[in-house]
Amino acid sequence: MWALPGPIRDYVEALSTATQTPPDMAGVLSLGVLAMTAQSRYTVQVAPDWSEPVCLYTVAVAPPGERKSAVISALTRPAIEYEAERRTAEAADVAASKARASALEKAHQAAENKFANGKATLVDVLNAAEEAAQASSELVYPYRILVDDATPEKLVDLMEQQDGCITVVSAEGGVFDMMAGRYDKTTNIDVYLKAHAGDPLTVDRIGRPPNHIPNPRLTMLLSVQPNIISGVMSNNTFRGRGLCGRYLYAICKSKVGHRDIDPPPVPENVKGAYRATIRRMLADQDGGTITLSPEANEIRREYQAHVERRLGPDGDLYLMKDWAG
Repeated sequence: MWALPGPIRDYVEALSTATQTPPDMAGVLSLGVLAMTAQSRYTVQVAPDWSEPVCLYTVAVAPPGERKSAVISALTRPAIEYEAERRTAEAADVAASKARASALEKAHQAAENKFANGKATLVDVLNAAEEAAQASSELVYPYRILVDDATPEKLVDLMEQQDGCITVVSAEGGVFDMMAGRYDKTTNIDVYLKAHAGDPLTVDRIGRPPNHIPNPRLTMLLSVQPNIISGVMSNNTFRGRGLCGRYLYAICKSKVGHRDIDPPPVPENVKGAYRATIRRMLADQDGGTITLSPEANEIRREYQAHVERRLGPDGDLYLMKDWAG
């Protein structure tokens, strides 16, 4: 907990007390919130030939009745408020953009009809098509930060609309059902694999426009029950393709039976400082590459060597090489 920024740390501690939940639940999910605010703007240069996006896949695992939904709701409330305000402020631009694209597409269709009837030239059709395509490429979409119940195909569409970047938030673990093919019975995890590392994502589908996202970035804030994680871990496709190894897990120890039935609420000043911090980070336009200081890089090297030793046949991480690696 000590490593979290002050306003985040204070809020996590107060929220854990108010909800009587283990602090590691709000703690790991708060890392996802921080990633959400920065993933569109920053990368970390670990070494000259090694860089990483700052997106995170975080998941808190706890039994039913542990107030997982309340914790996620409290942590993401400032982002939900910010998203709603941006959508309201930009509504006129979105509507104007949509109307222009629609009008130019109708003009394109009219030019094709005239050409078919001998009343327009091929040049007229090509010019109308170019204008329609330009308007389509310049469409302004409603601002989104968060998404919950979306298929992998819809998730790719939303990411492309939001400059390749979005955050999945779920207190039920339904995202894993989507990955496994809730609707089409086909496992589809490419977007989750590639967006974790920022690898280029290109999707071509019959009957739908193609998607191309050169630098996808996806963060996840999930809270699920132990049986959900057991099912995920036993899925050979998820485990074999490295999906399970991409998550930062917190296996939360239940406090049920030992909870304070009348805990103090989160102090208003702590709540206000957290809200202001998250909103400021979301509104920040700065970006670039974060480089490690010599001290930080030495810590990274020592820890990497420590983990590497534990990955060997005699190490305690040998059976979790996909995650520990």
